[in-house]
Amino acid sequence: MNAFIHNKTYKSYGSEFRLSSASNGDFVLEARGLNMSGQLGISSSAEIVSEWHKVSLPADFKLIHLAIRCNTSVFIGTTKGRKRAFACGCNTHGQLALGHRANVNTPTPIAVDNIVSVTIRCRSCFIRTASVPHDVWYACGDNTYGQLCLGMSDHVVVDPTRLDFTVRPGIAKVDVIEGSTFLHMADLSMYAAGNNKRGQLGVGHMRSIDWPSVVLLPNQAVRTIKGGSDTIFFIMTDGSLYATGWNRRGQAGLGAEPTIMTPDRVPLPGRVSDVQTISCRTLIALEDGRVFICGDNLAGFFVPDSQCHMITKPREWKVEGVTAGVIVMTQLGLFVQDAYGRWKAKGVNMAGELGLGHTNPVSELTPLALPQKLAESGIEFVLPFLHSTFFIPFGRHGVWAVGMNDWHQLGVETAANPVLVPSLVVNPDIAIALQPAVFHWGGHALIVRGVPAIGDVGVGKGVVDKEKLELDVDDETEEAGGSATLA
Repeated sequence: MNAFIHNKTYKSYGSEFRLSSASNGDFVLEARGLNMSGQLGISSSAEIVSEWHKVSLPADFKLIHLAIRCNTSVFIGTTKGRKRAFACGCNTHGQLALGHRANVNTPTPIAVDNIVSVTIRCRSCFIRTASVPHDVWYACGDNTYGQLCLGMSDHVVVDPTRLDFTVRPGIAKVDVIEGSTFLHMADLSMYAAGNNKRGQLGVGHMRSIDWPSVVLLPNQAVRTIKGGSDTIFFIMTDGSLYATGWNRRGQAGLGAEPTIMTPDRVPLPGRVSDVQTISCRTLIALEDGRVFICGDNLAGFFVPDSQCHMITKPREWKVEGVTAGVIVMTQLGLFVQDAYGRWKAKGVNMAGELGLGHTNPVSELTPLALPQKLAESGIEFVLPFLHSTFFIPFGRHGVWAVGMNDWHQLGVETAANPVLVPSLVVNPDIAIALQPAVFHWGGHALIVRGVPAIGDVGVGKGVVDKEKLELDVDDETEEAGGSATLA
């Protein structure tokens, strides 16, 4: 019998997968953690699985690609000499491409051949298959706004349906943001369909559409698309930033025009590395470590200026001590982590949700009042809600909570309301309820890369790789010499 070596562990949304290999080339894929929708693929209905269990894949299945996203898992590999894809987990809108809408706790084959990749975003699924002369794409799942690009009015499509969009030289990549779909074309152009009620598709009007229309961008590749609350940002390969959509409070950084229907360049003095937007407020990080702000400034959210309720053009925001780190923006406050892993906060703090030990509003960034155990482990994720906040330490050992607790919703041992100092969550049901929130964390966290090298930060205390911070990104494996490594 061969001894297995645990090569890689992949964590995403509270679920973990462990790939182990033996000297003879055999491997085993195991899973544990949150399993609320059956996404672990271990044929169990248990919502929390504490021990490692083998994923229920065919005995000869050889894994090539693993995609874990928002309560769903897709396994692409070979079995019986064929390349196949298996899916399990949340399937409320038919996003697993299995022909129905029931959740699945056992990996089930997707009835499409020659699958190259499966992309599940916002309950919509896009499948890429190898074909000559161009790859063929299929879509299914949520189609409320026509975001599947099928020219269909059906709100839900459960069967994988071929995209007859034949613009050459073909689709290279798909992004979906809040019901708006963007097709990255191989010739660097971009097309879009779906939710367009604020002009966020950038196609020159404000009508939602079910057939792709060209996005009016300059002829260069889009590196990253970011957005939320009907505002879309395009980070280009040359580091420039374009915006389109809702701009009622100046959050697009393009002046006071309330709606931008055609992408326009945001005036900035350097190359952009990251953008995050929520509740009509936007944070922009440059590659040199500077941070710019625009949008709603009511109650001095960004800057303490009672005469400035809106910032309609990007303004540099100097945060003392933050040249590399993370900024988490909430509806009513800000959490900031510096390059050494230390967290501070400012904001309304009505129910003590900032974790500062009191309920007074705070206009300056103030260190969190952390219990010793949490301070020693360090905080990896901050999950903010309206009047409560959950902290996930490095290593995911437990969940800590602070803020409103009037009906014991924090799941902590104390019955105090509010909870002013982060307390350990003892109710496992809270961990289950937090699973969707972990997915959204990446949408509100700005990654700031500055002059200090990330490698200089203490292990377990500082900023980890962007791929780990942004839970909005799939964890993937690629075959390499019989073992699996992160892409």
